[in-house]
Amino acid sequence: KASSLWSVPGVKAIGIFGSVLMDPSTYWVDGTQALTTDRGVVLPGRNWTFASVDAGFFEAAGTRFIRGGAFGPIPRDGELNEVVLNHALATFLFGSEDPIGRRIRLHPKSPLQTVTGVVQDARQISARDRGLGVVYQPLRHFHEVMLAVRAEDGVSAGMVRRQIESLSLGLGRITTIADELDRSIARERLMS
Repeated sequence: KASSLWSVPGVKAIGIFGSVLMDPSTYWVDGTQALTTDRGVVLPGRNWTFASVDAGFFEAAGTRFIRGGAFGPIPRDGELNEVVLNHALATFLFGSEDPIGRRIRLHPKSPLQTVTGVVQDARQISARDRGLGVVYQPLRHFHEVMLAVRAEDGVSAGMVRRQIESLSLGLGRITTIADELDRSIARERLMS
């Protein structure tokens, strides 16, 4: 059904992800030694999380690649052991070394996964998550997903929203990343 979004005038990119942007309750954040590289255990000191996305997420969310690129399509056997790291985590794990082709393990019992790209740091969990490490892994099986849709310059969010609603895809709430950022900041203001 998401493929019919390509018929909406002005749509440039569509991506799918399995967590809600700017909602800390949908992320697991770890600062322990569970994360390892092909060279062994990583010392604690960097909080990190993971996000399950499809390869189109990066362009749709406006997340620029610094090195390498997105992972490939998931094969029929469902085993794609590739990941993309954000810049903060790549630097923490590999310093000035090139992380492309290096391997990481998210949990002691999980397989090693190959790094295919490094993206710029972006706010994932909240408006204040500067320096948080993020591992982007291929989206496999989710009951609910979020769609990211990027439109051409000059196309308003309202226009895209109305056109998406006219497709009758049964989508839930439609919002913009700017709206989610505002909502996140409002939540933090309320808490303080």
